[in-house]
Amino acid sequence: METLLRPELKSSYFNCHRIEDEGKIYKYLGVRFFRKLLVLSNWERSRKKETPIRKSLILLEYYEYRTRTSEFGHGIISIIIAIITVYVCMAYSFKQTIWLIFFNIFLNIYPIIVQRYNRPRVRRVINKHKLKHPNFAKEIDNLVKFYY
Repeated sequence: METLLRPELKSSYFNCHRIEDEGKIYKYLGVRFFRKLLVLSNWERSRKKETPIRKSLILLEYYEYRTRTSEFGHGIISIIIAIITVYVCMAYSFKQTIWLIFFNIFLNIYPIIVQRYNRPRVRRVINKHKLKHPNFAKEIDNLVKFYY
């Protein structure tokens, strides 16, 4: 769906913040374990087919953009599930919301954490590439602006 709408997603929210400090907080929360689960479940293989990472500035910038769209989508779904969880808790009982909480964390919160963990690393590679090839980077920026 985001490929049809192509939101820009240029908010400062998507930038790395001080509290994230090179992903230390995400490592503490178990992001590496979750990433291993993604590899074991073959999710990573399907992701690589859709957005391959190669030594191409265009593909790296597209991958970085996809981290923002993925994070945005999981964030929206997470908020919706949280609202449903509150409703179920108030209408029935907390005991009946435990599975909603678990699945929201596993299927939405951790994917957001993975995107926030990966994005600064991808941006560093993009910036290094742009420093090595400044003219190429300007041409790519114009091309990316044209298509997005």
